[in-house]
Amino acid sequence: MNNNAKINNLVCDKTWSVDIICQNHLEYWLFEYFEALSVKHICNGNTQIKGSLKDISSVYGIIVILRDFGIAFNYLKIEKIL
Repeated sequence: MNNNAKINNLVCDKTWSVDIICQNHLEYWLFEYFEALSVKHICNGNTQIKGSLKDISSVYGIIVILRDFGIAFNYLKIEKIL
């Protein structure tokens, strides 16, 4: 087995669980940027973004969206699901 096959197996065989608690309620128009994830306002005035993504580049994409819109968050948990 060559190295490319090993790398492809690592990317394809894993998914990533994401759980983010953002400060304040996000505007509804921002929800479309997180379409692969569940986004909901929670009772303490914050917003939860939760779900699974297919690869680590998708996880980084979510983090970049948070950064670009200046969205502050209180909690960020990212786990690799086997």
